[in-house]
Amino acid sequence: LGDVYKRQQQLRKNVNALKLPHKGSKVSDVLTISVGCAFATAKAMDNESITAKSLIKDADVMLYEAKNTGRDRALIKSI
Repeated sequence: LGDVYKRQQQLRKNVNALKLPHKGSKVSDVLTISVGCAFATAKAMDNESITAKSLIKDADVMLYEAKNTGRDRALIKSI
């Protein structure tokens, strides 16, 4: 979990460091990113209710939660 969080934060920081203009944004003058991630352990994947499709859906939920709670954020869901 720690490595995933570190990678998300590094990606976010790298994009911020580019300082790419984002004139149409109401949030920031420069481009920022929000990241959502979901992952499951091998043990959790043995549960038939956890599928690749459900993980993608969970990651999408985390992405929109990151956007809706301030943008320029990275959130993770661990199953």
